[in-house]
Amino acid sequence: MIVTSLLVFITAVVRTSSHWHTKGEFICLEAAKNITYDPLCASNNQTFQNFVAFQCFIRYFDVHGLSVRHGACSTNPEPDHCVLSFVVWRPVCGSDNVTYSSVWEMMCEAQRLRMWNSVQYEGLCRAQCTVSLAYKPVCSSENVVYANMEALKCSAMRNPERNLRILHDGPCKYRDIVLPRDVKQTCHLADNNAIMMPVCGSNNITYPNPFVLKCAKERGVVSGDVKVRHEGNCRKDLEEEEVVQKQYDPCQEKQNAIASLNRTDQPLFCASDGISYYSSKNYACAVKTNGGWFQYTIIRIGVPCHRSDSPCEKLQVLPEALVADPICGSDGVSYANPLSLMCAMMADQKLKKHHKGECITP
Repeated sequence: MIVTSLLVFITAVVRTSSHWHTKGEFICLEAAKNITYDPLCASNNQTFQNFVAFQCFIRYFDVHGLSVRHGACSTNPEPDHCVLSFVVWRPVCGSDNVTYSSVWEMMCEAQRLRMWNSVQYEGLCRAQCTVSLAYKPVCSSENVVYANMEALKCSAMRNPERNLRILHDGPCKYRDIVLPRDVKQTCHLADNNAIMMPVCGSNNITYPNPFVLKCAKERGVVSGDVKVRHEGNCRKDLEEEEVVQKQYDPCQEKQNAIASLNRTDQPLFCASDGISYYSSKNYACAVKTNGGWFQYTIIRIGVPCHRSDSPCEKLQVLPEALVADPICGSDGVSYANPLSLMCAMMADQKLKKHHKGECITP
């Protein structure tokens, strides 16, 4: 009877401990995602980055009896990031292109060296590549159109196991595509392959690639007698796009009025175009002007952009740099993708997007 009770007690303790540890790890994972500076001062005179970081500390290290108040400790105002540096293994790539086991290890190292650092993206750092802004497409052996030869070489370097090679210069043609006989495989490619090879169906609808069209027929989304009419977008789609562009007014407010807005010392946020915005109207104007072709997001709040946030820097490490999504600039140059055009616009403020797709030479 005593042995049975002891076993029950041990089992209960183990379950409770396991449940606590799992919950502690969950909170620490959430804390690793949230590095907003909203300091708290604990009763042990230790400053924490925010409340979630404090919760992670007390749960992971099983600390009891600590109380906190809002604001940094007066005698010890800087959070000690090294305390949590190895609590969570969630790799991040810093702006110094070094992989850290967690965001706290990155901040710990920056704190130790007294240098600024930030997260470029989650995961291991990718190999930096020589980039080209120009759209000079090449077709690869995996039927993917790369923006240029440099992009293909970069993809081959990052994925050496794929035995990537060039099929020919220029974008992949419809004749390069070999449609699998297996319906499931075709639909798998349609759902997961990012090949941009638009084809116009006989129903006058543009499909991003032949896989999507064939899978749509197999799934009964479109009639089974729909065939590829020709490569490229249907003319109807292009005409509608031109009408939309002619009616589109990027910014109704005058640029001079926006520029004259009061500028505070502290920016509101850093955006994905690498610009620090001190006014929400400036940001709204940028989104309204370029949001149709460039994906705007707010990277950090209350912190100015760093050099690593620049589109030109991102081109060296992000997968978006390898994507062939041509866009014609107002200078008559075909740029590899939106990120490339935004990079060029950083150097030439008069440069704008002319139209989607490759520039048409007379």
